[in-house]
Amino acid sequence: MTFQEKIDAMTEDLKEKGIKKRTSAPLPFRWLWKINIRTRPPLFLNTLIDYLIYIIINLITCVIVYNFLMFLFSLIGMVDFPNENSLLSSIILGTLLTLINIISNTYKAKKLDLPDWEEYIKHIENKNKNDNS
Repeated sequence: MTFQEKIDAMTEDLKEKGIKKRTSAPLPFRWLWKINIRTRPPLFLNTLIDYLIYIIINLITCVIVYNFLMFLFSLIGMVDFPNENSLLSSIILGTLLTLINIISNTYKAKKLDLPDWEEYIKHIENKNKNDNS
């Protein structure tokens, strides 16, 4: 199986278990996978490097989205932008959201009793072979 086939199989399998694609394969991760950065999906993070990549992805996404929204709000006069707190506010918000996501994903992975990514893929491959037989 190619990496993308593994991701597709994982999202389909987790969908059957009630996990939405936005949780099993969030948009920032899909962007990374499209540019051939093969990091584990968020429900299968288990090393410090995995978590650091996840934190960086979420912080960059949050900083971009937050500051873009503040720019739009400044166009209609709702906020004064840019200001000295814009970057710091977006970093704090990104950090909090990332911590919430990590806790939420860890809880969901434990609730579903998900194994390590490599073991999970072997399980999916075996399941697909049995379905095709």
